[in-house]
This record gives sequence, C-alpha cells and structure tokens, in this order.
Amino acid sequence: RRPVLLFIVFGVFIAIVGITAVAQILLVSAHFSTSTLNSVVGTDAALVRTFVTSTLSPDDLGPSGPSDDRRALLQTHLASLVEAGEIVRIELRLPDGQVVASNEPATAGATGGPSPDFTSALAGHHATATIAGGSVSEVTGPAVAPTEVLREYFPLVIDGQVRAVVGIWRDAVPILVSLEDLRRGIVLVTLTAAVVSATALF
Repeated sequence: RRPVLLFIVFGVFIAIVGITAVAQILLVSAHFSTSTLNSVVGTDAALVRTFVTSTLSPDDLGPSGPSDDRRALLQTHLASLVEAGEIVRIELRLPDGQVVASNEPATAGATGGPSPDFTSALAGHHATATIAGGSVSEVTGPAVAPTEVLREYFPLVIDGQVRAVVGIWRDAVPILVSLEDLRRGIVLVTLTAAVVSATALF
C-alpha cells in the first residue's frame, strides 16, 4: 500500500507544482508585459511631445503641407531620433494616412493603408501600442528589419481635433527576450523548489 500511496501523493504534488508554475508564468508575464509597454509608451509620448513643441508647426499640417525646407527639417529631426538604434521608423501622418515626414525620406507623400490601430488612434484620442511582425508592421514604404516590432500611434490633437498621427516602430526583440528570460527564471526557481520539497517529502 505504501508505494501506491506514495505514487498518489507524488502525482498530486507534481500536479500542484505544474499548476503553480503555469499560473506564476501567466501572472508575471502579463504584469511584466503591461509594465514594460506602459514604460515604453510613456517614454515615446514624451519624445513626441518634445518633437511637436520644438519642431512641428500647425502650418505643416495644413492642406498644402510643409514646404520643401520645412519637410527637410522635419525629416532631419526624425532621423536623429532613430540614431540610437532602438527606434527603427518614425512617421508623421495626416488623418488620411498620407506621410508628411519620416526618417525614411522616400516615404514622404506616400499614403499608408488604414488599420484598426491607426483608426483607433484617430477616433479615441489616445495612443495605441501593439507588438507585431516586421512584415505586417504597417510601415509605409520599405519594411523594417526587426522580425518583431512594437508599433505605437500617437494622435496629435489641436483644438479638440486630431490633426495628425505620429507612428513609432521600435525593435521589440529585446523586450521579448527579457520576457522569455523572466519566464525561464520562474520555471527554474519553481522546479528547484519542487525538487527540494519532493526530496523532503520522500
């Protein structure tokens, strides 16, 4: 009877450990993802505010758009934000999707296709952030290099109306690697505690 009872006890113990590990991974991953995205979005929102207040003029968003000199200035400022390497693309778009300026000069004047996140930014007057594959990142023009990107849309509201949207694409691979390292650490700690507990139980 003792081997059968021991088998049952160890089976229940392993099931409890497995359920606990999965629950910890889900809870911590969700919390980590939310905290990380909120931190990145907050940083980029400050970046957008600095760009708008220091460089952008309401006339740049008018029907005729910016002059060639103004467009070149906007593109220079946007390109400087990409130099650090974490941001791979920045686009200043009108509500119809037309790119006013970008760190990729060839996209100026092109029109990006409508998307749910872009439409939400236009309608909701708040930023949207999504991790997506580089091939479906919704950038205008040439695709971005990272396999996974964090796509953010920031609406620019003037007199209660969304006049433009700033799109930022960040390399999401470091974020995903950190999340995977966290999950691996949780599993390692849980398994170590399970081995110690199983030895004591035996």
